[in-house]
Amino acid sequence: MLGRRRRQLVPGDDGAVERQAHARGVVHDGQIWIVGAENGTPDDVWKSKDGVSWELVTDDAPWTPRGMITGANGGLPVLDDRMWIIGGGYIGTGGTLLSSLRCDLEEQPRLKTRTFENDVWSSADGREWTCHLEAGVAPWPGRSYHDTAAGDGKLWVLGGQRGVADHPDEVGTDGNRNDVWYSADGRNWEELPETPWSRRHACGFGIHHGALFLAGGNAITMSAEQVELSRCDYFHRVESAWLPGDVWRLDLVAADSG
Repeated sequence: MLGRRRRQLVPGDDGAVERQAHARGVVHDGQIWIVGAENGTPDDVWKSKDGVSWELVTDDAPWTPRGMITGANGGLPVLDDRMWIIGGGYIGTGGTLLSSLRCDLEEQPRLKTRTFENDVWSSADGREWTCHLEAGVAPWPGRSYHDTAAGDGKLWVLGGQRGVADHPDEVGTDGNRNDVWYSADGRNWEELPETPWSRRHACGFGIHHGALFLAGGNAITMSAEQVELSRCDYFHRVESAWLPGDVWRLDLVAADSG
């Protein structure tokens, strides 16, 4: 997976472009592509035939700056000979991880700079992008650190986190999710019901022998005491538990049939 928690230097016409925090990378049309990042120059697109010489395709893509998309193909699925950007997030400056209820948002200014998108874009050449679903329209909530993939002729979105909890039982979990959604065209989405795995984000993820494999992930949890401390002191270093350590398999044919 390209760009996951690693600093990158991509040589371009004007020198090196530095980025980190989940830049998306994929092989498409016989070339390597780097598309955006969480910071740096986050809405640019680069391509290379050998990984040494890079060409800037655009430095002003129409989608909003974002990163934090994981999954198969470096978080940039390829379907119908097009690269797809599905959701994603942007921390900006002063971001935070653990959070409490949405009603506390006004009391936590660090959360205001974060974005959690649920729009869908695709491109065949990295220059011209089509918006298939505008932000706020998708049936699935905006999210970051989710997994994406293309398999069985469909786009897939799994898990992720929303940064601010929507429900009381999510407090101290960073708004982790365990829902699974799929679409054949990027516009019309259906949810896979009764997903058995626990809420998480930033999972190990891949496609193998016609199945989606989900491994581990991040499901930070905090005690009620730590939640209260974090509300009172925005810079409190919380004590948390990191779970889980399991592996799940989703057979794509079985998902399609029922």
